This record gives sequence, structure tokens and C-alpha cells, in this order.
Amino acid sequence: MDVYIKLQECKVRKTKATTAVQICGDPPYEIALRFAGCSLKCLLCFAAGYSYADKFKSNKDVTSNVPIMSLTDDFRAIPKPERFNGYNWLRVLGGEPFLSEEHIEYLFDALIQMAQTDSSKFYNRIVIQTNGIHIGRGNTQTLSKKLQNLYMLNPEVLVVIETSIKGTNADEFQVVTQSPRNLYEYNMASYFNLKQLGLTNLRPMIVAGFGINTSSLIGKGQNKITLHGGGRPFYHPDNWSEEFKLLYDDFVTTNTQLSPLFSKMPMYGIEDRPNWKWAFPALKRGREHAPTLLYDNKFNPTLPGLEEKFEDIKKLFFFESPSVYYPAMLKR
Repeated sequence: MDVYIKLQECKVRKTKATTAVQICGDPPYEIALRFAGCSLKCLLCFAAGYSYADKFKSNKDVTSNVPIMSLTDDFRAIPKPERFNGYNWLRVLGGEPFLSEEHIEYLFDALIQMAQTDSSKFYNRIVIQTNGIHIGRGNTQTLSKKLQNLYMLNPEVLVVIETSIKGTNADEFQVVTQSPRNLYEYNMASYFNLKQLGLTNLRPMIVAGFGINTSSLIGKGQNKITLHGGGRPFYHPDNWSEEFKLLYDDFVTTNTQLSPLFSKMPMYGIEDRPNWKWAFPALKRGREHAPTLLYDNKFNPTLPGLEEKFEDIKKLFFFESPSVYYPAMLKR
């Protein structure tokens, strides 16, 4: 079996497990399942140690040949939270959960078993985060079949598949992902391919990855950090390709009814907050591998006009904590 899983510390069981309670959002937090390995090599990835192709198999917390029963046993072993009816949601992340058809089969076989066991433990809400490359290539048949199987067995469960967008044009994509630029078209196509499935229990969503730094997005701190080119930060509207414009407009038009938040596109900024222990190694990696493309006002001379253009991005994108953003995305 070529599916690799990242073991995690379960916050309530105090042991490492495949399926575990992790701190994300407000109490009682989330149940999480992490895949290892990825088809991209994002420059500022928080999960580089268990995602990069040349690293993940040697990570001490990464394991393969895990029977699906082990995932569901770990799920069953999680006690219901005190004072709550369930955890906020079940989140599947990576690495890349949709790395292949085998990954999709494996994941949904596990999710179906968990949903049959007790979907109220995660309030019937699943979030799957993907880079979209496999789905963007048109590989949706297995996914569609599995989602329909899940619906037949438990129609209460909503699955949100959130594609992480890696830039607004092929040049930005190539820098952000350290991957061939021709993959950009698949990153753009994922959302539309999912939307075309038209399934009742599926909600396609998108998020901009590695935008201007989080401290700038939330208006705290003096740091100004961005990937940039041509005198503009990545994600600046002057950089947008026609494909990205279409994607942005469709997303906002479709999802504003869910929440006023989605009158803009969500963005995960380059992480620079000190409470995120992985943030600074990722920034250091960015400075080493792309010194002319990563602007950080602590280390670089000021570039005329660059920081002022952050405001143009904030008019079109938003950052909110998972305690606000995820419930809006998962709203019935």
C-alpha cells in the first residue's frame, strides 16, 4: 500500500494516533487525519517534514500499510468531549489526501466507517483540504462514487473539499509550489471539476495559499512579508490571469449567500506569528531558496510601493481564525 499517514498527538488520549483530536478553532477543537506525501513542494509549507517527496518517508511519525480498521479504531477510542455533543468537525489534511485514486479509495472507506460508527462525534461535518492537482486532471469518478456511497449510508454528513489555490498565474504557482508551471491549470480546474459533480453532500470551496503574511491580514504587528514579482505582491489584482478571475468571480457569486465573509476569497497568509513554531523555519527556508522573491521588511531593503499594495489585496481577500471561517464554510 502506497498510502502514508502522519501520526499525531491526540490531545485527549495523550498518545500518538492516526485519527486524533487536535487544537484548531474553539473548544472542543477538531478531529484530524493527516496524510503524508504531496505532489507539490510548496516553498513555505508548514508540513514540509512529512510532505516533501524527499523527506516524508524518513519522518519518524510517518507510517504506511495502516489498515483502515486502525484509523476507525483510533476514531472510536476518542471519547465524546465534556460539555459538548461532539467535536467541531473532522478535518483531513496533508500532505495531500487526494494524491492518487488509491488514496481516495482508502480515505473514503475510512470516512464511511467513521460516519457509520458515530458521525455526531464530528457534527456530521468533514473538511478535506487538497492542492487539487489530481482532481484538476479530471480524476473525479472514484471520488464521485465514494461520495454517493457515503450519502446513501449517512445523508446527514456534509463534505467540504477545499482546494488550496497556489497563486493567481502560472509564474506565481511555479514559485509558490517549486513545481512545474503546467500544473497550474489543474490547480485552477479542481474547484470547477468538483462543482460539476453536483452532489448533494459535497460543497467545493477554495482558499488562497501563501498570500501576504497573516499579521498583515489581521492588522497586527509591523511585519510585512510577501512573495513578489514585478513590483507587486503575489495575489495582487494586477497579476490575475483570466483563469483566476473566472475562479474568483464564480466563488464569490456562489458562496456569498453562505456568509457575508465570502464576498471576498479566504486567504491563508504566509505564517509569521510566534505561537506557530513551524512558521520561522518555513520563512528561513523561503529566504534561502528564493532570496530575491521573498520580501520580509525585517531583512530586506524597503521596495518602493510594495507594502502599500498590501491594501489592494486586503480588499479582495480575508483571513479569519478557524473558529470563524470553518463554521461559515460548513453552514447548512
